[in-house]
Amino acid sequence: MRVTKTKTRLALITALQEKIKRLGRASFIRRNKMATKSLERKVPRMMPITREPIPMIKFS
Repeated sequence: MRVTKTKTRLALITALQEKIKRLGRASFIRRNKMATKSLERKVPRMMPITREPIPMIKFS
């Protein structure tokens, strides 16, 4: 079963949003390409995200 990059990215962002809503940190989420990176910088210890090898998604 193939998963497109967009779907993977959407799934990641949705999972992040759910986690953050539970933490009451929805303000960190902005729908831009750096959302995930800034999140991991701002809330590193609250978000034990298991790092699977996900190909970097380039926005052209």
